[in-house]
Amino acid sequence: MYFWNTQQLASDLQEGKVTERQKMWYFFASTVLTALVIEFSGWPPKEYNAVTMIAIIADVAVTIIGFLFCYQANSSGDDREFVVRFICMSWPVFWRLVAAAIPLALFSMIMVWAVFEKLLGFPAAISDELGIRLDGVLLTVAYFAIIRRWLIKISSGQVVAAQTA
Repeated sequence: MYFWNTQQLASDLQEGKVTERQKMWYFFASTVLTALVIEFSGWPPKEYNAVTMIAIIADVAVTIIGFLFCYQANSSGDDREFVVRFICMSWPVFWRLVAAAIPLALFSMIMVWAVFEKLLGFPAAISDELGIRLDGVLLTVAYFAIIRRWLIKISSGQVVAAQTA
């Protein structure tokens, strides 16, 4: 993996010398780096608490594990075009999750309020933070799980083309 030599990387890409596994590691590194930048962009938090730290660690861990599980799913099939497949499948999966996030957020706000504030007596600020962070982790898990399911189907030839009428 080249960290600085863009000329050599471009040459290797042009000549087809970069393997699917190497492409996966480039994509993995950029995905994890993006997740870390997003998670820590508001660092340090205005108010330090364990909920924030646990959620950040959980989200980054889910990203790493989810990404590797997706790669494993693709490589257990035909082991081709992981990066292209992942990127392309992420687009519709992302938008479906955005649509699902609205009712999920409403439901979790009610549940967090009922359970953490009323039953357990958590302060409102912590229970709100917990609800927001929990939604983020659950959506990240769903994102990778759905993409993984599609990668299994694609790499094993199980996708049936939709028929247009």
